[in-house]
Amino acid sequence: MSSVQNQLEEQKKIIEYLASKYEKDTGRRIQMPSTLGQLLGDDSIVGDDKKSTEPDNLKIPQTFGEAVEFLRLPKGEAPKKGERKKKELTVQPHHMLEKIDLSGFRHKRFSRSGMKELIEGLQLLPCIRTLCLRNNGITDECDREILEIFSIVKIRCIDLSKNNMVKLGGMIGKKLKDEVTHIQWIDLTQNDFFNDNPGNSLIVQGLKKQANLVYVGLTVQGSLSDQLAKMILPKKPAFNLNMRNSTLTKGAADHISKAVSNNDYYLTSLSLKFCFISFEQLIELSNSLRFNKTLVKLDLSSNALKSCQVKFLLDSMMDNVCLTELNLASNFLDDEFAQDLSYVLENNPVLYKVDISRNPIGPAGAQIILNALLVSNETLGSLGGDIDSDSGQGYLDQNVYMGVRIREELRQVLILNNSSHDKKRIHMKELQEHTKKTFQQEKNGDDPTVKMPQKKIYDIPATQQAKYPLLKPVTFTNPQEDDYLNSLTWCLK
Repeated sequence: MSSVQNQLEEQKKIIEYLASKYEKDTGRRIQMPSTLGQLLGDDSIVGDDKKSTEPDNLKIPQTFGEAVEFLRLPKGEAPKKGERKKKELTVQPHHMLEKIDLSGFRHKRFSRSGMKELIEGLQLLPCIRTLCLRNNGITDECDREILEIFSIVKIRCIDLSKNNMVKLGGMIGKKLKDEVTHIQWIDLTQNDFFNDNPGNSLIVQGLKKQANLVYVGLTVQGSLSDQLAKMILPKKPAFNLNMRNSTLTKGAADHISKAVSNNDYYLTSLSLKFCFISFEQLIELSNSLRFNKTLVKLDLSSNALKSCQVKFLLDSMMDNVCLTELNLASNFLDDEFAQDLSYVLENNPVLYKVDISRNPIGPAGAQIILNALLVSNETLGSLGGDIDSDSGQGYLDQNVYMGVRIREELRQVLILNNSSHDKKRIHMKELQEHTKKTFQQEKNGDDPTVKMPQKKIYDIPATQQAKYPLLKPVTFTNPQEDDYLNSLTWCLK
């Protein structure tokens, strides 16, 4: 029996090794059969009538290859260019996908074999328009697969942000410049080719050839920011620009401010996150917002802005009637900013979301914002209290300086703004009645005609006071001549 057990253990180790190697190469896990019925594929065998004890973690795709397999993409060989369709595929209801989002597999074994299978299925999907591969750790090894995605004419929107592409950026730019003209939406920010000026220059040239482009996300440095900003053209359809982590030159900032203030340009959203814009650029942008009639979303988060600087931006919001979302998260905004923001909330009924998360706003500033929302504002729907998918927390939970109670009250007020204004009015009416009742009780307490219970006054003898030195009155023994006013400290002579 010992020799048989040794052989079984050796076979078990070989199976485990092959399973781990297969999982590493393909990104798929192998579910080992636990019963004789599963091994033979016959559930009618005695002893296999129980329900499957498959753990819940196997039902959720843990790797990129499993996620592709769970999509149940159509199988078959797609016809090449110039060839006729070889065979009509039977389209199933789950094949009518318009968007596929396979993001966040950076640490979950992203595999090239999974990419190949995905591309084969994408070519056979009839309605696919959008593909999101964000935060997957894609490197230059997948160059053939990534370039093949750009060759699929049906896919108009591509998100490849937050990956590890280096030389692949120049290849994408060359592909856009020479072959592709159907892209409408593209995001290439947070990749490793942000310092590759020749590659970024090819990308900008290729983007200019896309006739129906409505969204661009690209990180550039130096003079390339001028070229990217000048993609905002007059008398063109709506355009959205994401220049996250870029360095803005004076020419780029001037053109963006001109596009914001001029009605001939149709810039609807602008992201300058981590751009660290200068005070002069912020002043120029604030002045252009006074005349803006197209910009709807503005992201100035993580720019190290202070309250004295943002004051000019909030002052322009008193005249702006188009901007609905303003992101000021992760700056150095304190209670002074909260006071200025309360004035804007009282007079601007257009703002729907103002993200103030991760700012050092204290309880006093939060109370000022809360009072403005309770009394004068019925349109604001969010202060950045949405759930963060990465940490699982609400953004307001990261405003630790506010205090737990104020944060919860702010959430409740925003819920009332989003659900029903009648509930908010009832709450305000009850609060006013309670305040009026409390004030009336205090006023009656000051009335001499109302008899109030008198407090007992205890007289402590002087002999007993001497036993406790801390109860003795404090006396100041400093001479009067030591005072700054009486001494000649302030004398000009």
